[in-house]
Amino acid sequence: LVTVVVFSIQVVVVAGGACRRSALVDFPLDDFPKIPRFVVKDIAWPCEEVVIIGVLLSTLGAGLQSLAGAPRLLAALGRDNL
Repeated sequence: LVTVVVFSIQVVVVAGGACRRSALVDFPLDDFPKIPRFVVKDIAWPCEEVVIIGVLLSTLGAGLQSLAGAPRLLAALGRDNL
């Protein structure tokens, strides 16, 4: 319950920190669709590089976790004859 409240407050605060029009990137081509910017990076404190490094480390951690967990899962499935 605490996690839901904390993340809900985070969504409201981040959404309130950026306006909709500035969250879209304009491209020189008219037929190219607009894509959303990385809004959290723009309102990061103390600098935006902290967010970029955090995203990269989180991605690396998830990849390493998959590499460590997948063999165990496959071995357990093999042991149970599934």
